[in-house]
Amino acid sequence: ILKTTGKRKSQGEVEVAHIMITPNAQDTLTDPEARIRDIYKKLKQGEPFDVLARRYSDDEKTAKQGGNVGRFGFGSLSSPIFERHAFSLENPGELSEPFKSELGWHIIKLIQKYPVQPLKEVRAYLENKIKSDSRSQIVDAALQKKLEKNYETKADTALAKEFYSEVNAGLDKNAPLYIIENDTLTLADLEKYERSQPNQPQKDWHSLFKAFQGNALKNYYKDHLAETNTEYASIVKEYKEGILLFALMEDKVWNAAKEDSTGLKGYFDEHREEYTRPLRYDVDIVNTNDPAFAKAVRKMLLKGKSKMVIKDSLNTDGKVHVFFTKTQLTPGDPLLPKGYMAKEKISKIYDSGKEQTIVVLNKTKKGGRADLADIKGKVINDYQQYLEEQWLKELTKKHTLNVDRKVLVNIKKELSQ
Repeated sequence: ILKTTGKRKSQGEVEVAHIMITPNAQDTLTDPEARIRDIYKKLKQGEPFDVLARRYSDDEKTAKQGGNVGRFGFGSLSSPIFERHAFSLENPGELSEPFKSELGWHIIKLIQKYPVQPLKEVRAYLENKIKSDSRSQIVDAALQKKLEKNYETKADTALAKEFYSEVNAGLDKNAPLYIIENDTLTLADLEKYERSQPNQPQKDWHSLFKAFQGNALKNYYKDHLAETNTEYASIVKEYKEGILLFALMEDKVWNAAKEDSTGLKGYFDEHREEYTRPLRYDVDIVNTNDPAFAKAVRKMLLKGKSKMVIKDSLNTDGKVHVFFTKTQLTPGDPLLPKGYMAKEKISKIYDSGKEQTIVVLNKTKKGGRADLADIKGKVINDYQQYLEEQWLKELTKKHTLNVDRKVLVNIKKELSQ
């Protein structure tokens, strides 16, 4: 049951990028709100949005694209709060204030707005939409007329008239009323149809019976469409086979790999040498855009000053001059400065030309054999592939596969065009 509580004009679509900090972020130096506000200050200081998104955003999927969320309309996302802030921005490049949604803290940058297109540009689309709308009485009438020509039908109009009369008690509900080819609809079918149309406007009995016939014809057409439309029949066949294959894969491979803990452990033990963990660094990374601040930070770190003391001392006047990130990285990670060598607890100052970076090495975790609990997701994925390969080998032994080479060549030609 729907109730209209308000209306608004369509605002079209919008394309934005965002930086998100979640409550379970790796960096525990500050709370999520404080961290997002520090990032906002860096943006206001002129640092590139895409660079900060790649480096600090906890939304891994969008971070790789500089925070780009893509193009969407109102109601497209799972967060109304995010949508409201996105559509409130007016000019490309404009930033939102940090705000909290159901997912975490965000800063949004407007890339482009796409207003509703003029009627002349969408007229053809709207006309096609109206024509395909099942509520279109004109189209329904035309379809019914066409189907009546295509199929052999027979209607007992006298019985229908009697049904719609005020005195209709004692009628045989199993009496044939409307025949389409070899299908017979009875008075009981008409009664059932009328019960499904509680709000149907008052019409003469002939119009009511005509509507019942049209509904029956459309249902017959849909039920037998595969018999007359080879393309539809092919799609239905493909759909059924797809469902069957999905059910088989779920039973033979996916669920088996997840639920068979003994088999999973056995597979892991047999392939243990393939599962290793790389060398990892537990580090605090300090970034700044000013060589003088970099020197000051390193000097304070060497004196044993805490991160909070350094931040409070150097991030003054409402500006973020130094930015800390606590994380765990493998050698060669993009967050590590180029040429970084894990030799000292406090590294030298690495200058990339755009910023200065200092790495504080808290702990080095050696690589080696991984435990099943640490990489269970990857092992399950590999075990699924193994089960699928074994299943296919089993099927190959039971069944003979014949390939029509001529058809295969033709298909390749078509696909290559």
